[in-house]
Amino acid sequence: MRTILFYPNNGYSSLTAEEKATLLKESLSQSLALYYPFAGRLPMPESPYADCNDEGVLFLEARTGHVPKYELG
Repeated sequence: MRTILFYPNNGYSSLTAEEKATLLKESLSQSLALYYPFAGRLPMPESPYADCNDEGVLFLEARTGHVPKYELG
């Protein structure tokens, strides 16, 4: 299952976008360490078992100008 999450930089914090991304990465790392089955890979689509191999997850960051929410799908 591939998921893309969009988080607006709403300006309600004194943190910069880079600082927010760093906090998000750290909290994701801590959460996946506690709930390790969510960090596993499915070796085959029909397999009911996750391969918990400590490979981590891909974390991508992107910035754009103003994009209306309806254009994101």
